[in-house]
Amino acid sequence: IEEIVKKSLQRTEQGVFLMIDPKVGSKVVAAITQAVERASQKNIIPVVLTSPTIRRHLRKLIERSLPYVSVISQSEIPSEVKIEILEVVKLVRD
Repeated sequence: IEEIVKKSLQRTEQGVFLMIDPKVGSKVVAAITQAVERASQKNIIPVVLTSPTIRRHLRKLIERSLPYVSVISQSEIPSEVKIEILEVVKLVRD
């Protein structure tokens, strides 16, 4: 998912924008939603961890469907904080 989002970033004079194919964007949102639901069933409050480059764009992509899910980058986690990766969310190729 990170690679898909990264490749969909377009640089313009006004800044960097996510220009992802709507079908692909829907698949990304669906995959993250399923992972969030699995975590919620285990009474875990999920956080999406991603690279600093795409964090803002991924947050924007999922915010309508998952407004309560935090999206953070590795650089925002203090070194003394221990994280536990519960799942790596991927898209299944058709």
